[in-house]
Amino acid sequence: MSDLGEATVTHDTAHDTFVVRGKGDPGHRSAPRLRQSPATARRGGGTDR
Repeated sequence: MSDLGEATVTHDTAHDTFVVRGKGDPGHRSAPRLRQSPATARRGGGTDR
């Protein structure tokens, strides 16, 4: 995981999701990284870039 600004990302292994906090909507649970849409990734979800 690379530059996500000040967002705090924690890996929720129980649901295989990335919980992203600090980018827009607090506590927003992003889609699983491999199934994430480009729009979601641009909005601050987990990306490998």
